[in-house]
Amino acid sequence: MEGELRREFGMGSVPVVAADVSSAACGLLCADTGWIQSSEAWRALLQHPSSMPSSSSSSKENNNSWDDRDRPTASLQGSVGSSLRELVMKIRAEGWRYVVLYAVRDERPFLLKL
Repeated sequence: MEGELRREFGMGSVPVVAADVSSAACGLLCADTGWIQSSEAWRALLQHPSSMPSSSSSSKENNNSWDDRDRPTASLQGSVGSSLRELVMKIRAEGWRYVVLYAVRDERPFLLKL
């Protein structure tokens, strides 16, 4: 993989997609790329239990329940997530093997292998 990365980055042409999402959301996107091709996998990713915050990170200090806005994938709901998915699908269809996802909220880059 290292040689492949050197070749891709050495050509100076790896697409970068910046999105207003959290780094936790980008981490989930990079962990399993099945969401790129499968609508079912995309829906499952948005609802996956690992995307739930722990009770200690909940916005409700005295309550162990969590709010949907606290979920790492909440930033992927709606048009942001669907636009991001469509763009990554387009980049993959163009033949790219990698894309850098940049989580604007946390200013962190993630390498997504297509």
